[in-house]
Amino acid sequence: MNQRETTARDARIDALTRKLGMNTGAAGDQIRHAAAQNPAVAAAFNSLSDGDIEKISAVLSDPDAARKLLSTPQAQALLRMLRS
Repeated sequence: MNQRETTARDARIDALTRKLGMNTGAAGDQIRHAAAQNPAVAAAFNSLSDGDIEKISAVLSDPDAARKLLSTPQAQALLRMLRS
């Protein structure tokens, strides 16, 4: 991946964390900081394909779908990791 692709991917992940923050009440910066501090969360973000990022963003843009997704036990566990 070249520098331009990396920059574009980072911008998409930043947008994703902002959307996630809006849906969880956390700041996007807080989520990015937690991801940087937690290797498992960082690995999860880094393993996302561009398609995955787009799909997650689409779900987070739909309030009902976001609520349903974020209420799953897996999402709750991830949110607890991000907040610690």
